[in-house]
Parts: sequence; structure tokens; C-alpha cells
Amino acid sequence: MTVLRLLVVDGPQAGESCPLRRGRRVVIGRSSTSDFQLLGGRVSREHAEVVWSPSGPAVADLASRNGTSLDQRPLKARVPQPIAPGQVLRIGCHTLLVERSRGSSGTHPPVVLDAPRVSERYRLRERLGRGSQATVWAAWDVAREREVAIKVLRGSPDADGEERERFLREGRIRCELDHPHLVRVYEFALPAHAPPYMVMERVRGTNAWALSRRSCLPVAKALELAVHLARALAAIAEVGIVHRDVKPTNLLVNEGGVGKLTDFGIAKVLDAPPLTQTGWGMGSLPFAAPEQARSAKAVTERTDVYGLGATLYTLLASRPPFEGDPSNAKGLRALLRAIETEVPPPLAPLRPDLPAGLADYVEQALLAKDPEERPPNARVALSRLEAFLRDCAPRCTTTGHLSETARE
Repeated sequence: MTVLRLLVVDGPQAGESCPLRRGRRVVIGRSSTSDFQLLGGRVSREHAEVVWSPSGPAVADLASRNGTSLDQRPLKARVPQPIAPGQVLRIGCHTLLVERSRGSSGTHPPVVLDAPRVSERYRLRERLGRGSQATVWAAWDVAREREVAIKVLRGSPDADGEERERFLREGRIRCELDHPHLVRVYEFALPAHAPPYMVMERVRGTNAWALSRRSCLPVAKALELAVHLARALAAIAEVGIVHRDVKPTNLLVNEGGVGKLTDFGIAKVLDAPPLTQTGWGMGSLPFAAPEQARSAKAVTERTDVYGLGATLYTLLASRPPFEGDPSNAKGLRALLRAIETEVPPPLAPLRPDLPAGLADYVEQALLAKDPEERPPNARVALSRLEAFLRDCAPRCTTTGHLSETARE
């Protein structure tokens, strides 16, 4: 009986799926003999496999050239890792969701057996993602009859320590924020006998990283999302917050094309006492500013401006300004050296359709190594980006890619 399936949710084969049956091995790869064929240069002939053990299904990378990730964590070659509905695989340019097959149970959505208990008001449906300190679940708000996303701190309900304090600070910060380009938080709770959790709006769609990897974005769309991000950063800067982890995966894009900044897990309140231990607050290295890569405490509004530039660069170039593998010492040193001393590949040869001056503004202003050479804050950067977007309007209105943002 089929109980699970792999559904391609992003990539050139989006919408295709493969059933996972008990006792059956499923090989995923580029070869025509694979049980689930995924095409693309970054997919190996036999890339990964799903196998069943007495405890359930598991995925293993088959020593592929470009690796396999599960919930954004690289898999070790030939070491099976258990999988469950709601988890996400990345194979080459394809993003695959593990989900329960339609019709495999009498009700929909299926019961999630390992979901934490948070409140009688919310019914947890599936796991959307898992980070170092918390798990995000799709849920149904029984009282308001609406979909929500719930971020739950992992660990014992009465556990103490820095991760709990950081989660509590994030909840308090986000409850005070209300902006159309920020993921809204409806509720932040501290139950006596359950882990802390925050209830957020459910953003159906994708994120800016997935959009950039799918295909080369039209310049107007990339600028539009950068404007959305800049507006969000300007809003949080007005209340003294530095996000510290501005990157394409933290810019969600709903089905209407609206960008919304999320994940304030390492955000810093400029006038608050620090929580950061060594290594915390560095953010995601390919998008981290040079001063942030050197010291997590040396951050200002200009640090988020760099993240804005790195995100826009990625949307235009379909790659980060700097690439490397920080999971090993050699790769980490090379990536840090590039961030601090090298310049990213020029945008102009990659995108000859850019408005005049945009490539220089991204590379020399937003991504300047010296914070003092960047715009002082996101509000100043926003004005320039809106001007570039208006410059795009005459050339883009006939393509159907320009939304109301460019016409404001």
C-alpha cells in the first residue's frame, strides 16, 4: 500500500511525484533506469535512494557529485536518514516534499504523530521546516478557521539557556511588528507544560532563493522583491532592530508575488544587552557582511544593507556573491577570505539587460567591504532601488512582469 510520495515542489519538473511503497527501494537520479528520473546537470545518474526499514522510510545519498540535503542539511554518503511527511529534500535543482499520499488515510490532512502539543485551538498538520532551535508546522486555527504556521521551540518545556532566551526575544520582537512585508505573528505563548511557540501567518508560495534557482528572474521582478525587502528592513530599523540574517531563503514570496521577511532568530535589538555567544549571530556566511563574518557583535543597520545587496545580487545572478563550502575548515577559510578581500563576479556581463548604474550600485555600494561606504540604512537604499525599478517600467510593462510596486 502506498503511504508516502515524493512531490517535486520546485524546479523544472515541479508537479511530478513518485510513490513510496513499503518494502520497495526507490532510486532517484538522472539515468533513464532510475525509479524516479530527475533531469539536470547537477543530478548524478544514481543520486539518492529511499529505502524502508522496520522503523520506516529513510533516504540516503549515493555518493553523488553535488550531494543531497534533507531540510537544508547535507546528507553523508550512503548513511540513511529517516524521513517523514513535511520534510524537504534538495537534489540538484529540484526541491522535493515528502508527503502522505492522497487517499492513504480516510481523512485529510493526516494526523501528525510526532507533532508537539501546543494548544487545543490549533491542529498541527505537517512539518514545514526545522532549524537549529525550532520547528515550523503548518496548522489549522480552529477558533479563527484559518491556516497558520506555528514555530515551536525544540527541547524540554522547562529547559533554560540561551536558545530559549533567544526564542523568547524573537517572539517579543515580532509581536510588536506589523508591516505588509514582514511575516505577521498573531500570538506568542509561554505554556506552563509545553514548549514556547509563536503563531504566524501561513505564507503559501515559495522563497526568493527558490525563485532565483528556478530560472533567471526578470530584472523588474528582482528589483520588486528587493524593494519589498528594503521596506521591511527600513521598518524594523525604525524600532532599533538589526535582522542579521538577511538572505533569499528568509524572504518568503506569496502566491501574489509579495515578498515578506521572516526568521528573526538571531535579530539584535540595538539597545538591548547581548545574548550572543561565540559564533552566534554570524548569519549565513555566503550572505554575511565582512564585519559580521569577523565578529557577530560588530553589526549595525549597514550590515542588513549588505544582506539586502547580497540578496538582490542573488536574484539577478542566480547565485550568491560568494560561494563555498563552510562545512569544512578549508572551505570555511576560503569563503571568509572571499567575503573579506575579493569582489563578486561582475553582474553586467551576466545581465546586460540591467538599468544603467544598477550593477555598480549593487557591487560598489550595497556590497561595499567597508560599512561606511554603504548606504547608512535601508531607507536610503530603498529610494535608489525604487528609482531603478521605475527605470525598468518602460521596458518591462509589455512583458507582464511589472506589478503595482513599480507603479507606486
